[in-house]
Amino acid sequence: MRVRIVRLGFVCSVIVAAIVASEGCATTNSASSSLLPTAYQTRVGPYLVHTTKPLEADSPEIVALTGVENDLGAILAEKFPGDAQPIEVYVLKDRESYEHYLRYHHPDLPYRRAFFVGEGERSVIYTFSGENLGVDLRHEATHALLHARTPAVPAWLDEGLAEYLESPDTPRSETPEHLAPMPAESMQGNPPDLARLERMADSREMTKNDYQEAWLWVHYFLGSSEATRTAILGYLKDLESKRSVGEIPPISARVPKDILTIEKVMLYMGNVRERASRPSDPAAAKAAPITSSLSVKSEKTDATLWDRIQTIFAINHRRGGEVRPKSNQNLNTNPNPNPNSKAPAVDPSGG
Repeated sequence: MRVRIVRLGFVCSVIVAAIVASEGCATTNSASSSLLPTAYQTRVGPYLVHTTKPLEADSPEIVALTGVENDLGAILAEKFPGDAQPIEVYVLKDRESYEHYLRYHHPDLPYRRAFFVGEGERSVIYTFSGENLGVDLRHEATHALLHARTPAVPAWLDEGLAEYLESPDTPRSETPEHLAPMPAESMQGNPPDLARLERMADSREMTKNDYQEAWLWVHYFLGSSEATRTAILGYLKDLESKRSVGEIPPISARVPKDILTIEKVMLYMGNVRERASRPSDPAAAKAAPITSSLSVKSEKTDATLWDRIQTIFAINHRRGGEVRPKSNQNLNTNPNPNPNSKAPAVDPSGG
């Protein structure tokens, strides 16, 4: 989910740029300095992960982040630069701490287990430790990696790819929720319509069914044929140098109409469901869990640096100063309001 916000919460790097060029900044004033984890930081690939405890190479955070980087990199046939400004990841210790942070900084936002904020060149992911940590990190990391490479991403493609890659077990994320019959198949709604999704400029416009359809279109383009795969990868490549999605024709106008017929899309979806319903291979079920082979080193955060950051905000707060984010600040969130469910659910009213 992507919305425009005008709050103080995520722009501290503007003030402290003279102090540190690439470190993440976790506080907006001295009163909120303890809300985000600042004890340890771990640099792995394009991420700088902030946690309350040191991370091992097989920790859920490392496995999820490196996994989605590898999966998306394989789709795009390229690696993400390791020397770019890092994607800051804050993993709060538990749900209570996370909800407290949201109430303090974003009282108007609906509850989400995780969210991604993009402001200029700065990218930040917020979430908390729990049973859904891997899925949530993969979903939000997909947003962050996409925006680091391609600033202009249509909402349907942004969310569709995040849904497609969010499962830690398969890059297709073929969960029961994704494979559930769509309204069109029960004659209760309109058939899949890519042009309709393309007209949605913001993910707040998307319902739960729209998220499912966005996943379907990404799945179809990447898995239906070499022609559809080439089309979506070419579209993403063309978006890289653009500041606005509207600067190039939508993908529905770039491919032959016979590729996007409802009959072909629904036949493809039926084949996906049929394949997913087959009994799993017992040998595959016994395979070793996915782990990271990276050598990971967690370092304690420089306390002196944080003291200087907090001092700056304390001074600014006493002066009644205010820092405003850039106008192109975006927010992406995992569209799942239920902390105990993996099903994608977006409030039709805009939550």
